[in-house]
Amino acid sequence: MAGRICQWTDNGFGRKGWSHYSASKAGQLGFLRGTALELAPLGITDDAVLPGNVRTEGLDALGEVDALAPAGGTL
Repeated sequence: MAGRICQWTDNGFGRKGWSHYSASKAGQLGFLRGTALELAPLGITDDAVLPGNVRTEGLDALGEVDALAPAGGTL
């Protein structure tokens, strides 16, 4: 058996006021790591795509530094 799983997520961790979102993303990445380890012996890979920010009105409303800084970091 062989195959591939690709999940779409982001690195939106640790932002003030977004604890609910951070928790869901941490759960998703934890699930990915677990399934990657469990399925590897069967020849199935499990990967994630974490795209960068796309400038939108909603992202701009967060403010320049918060919107573009890495999670937990600054520009």
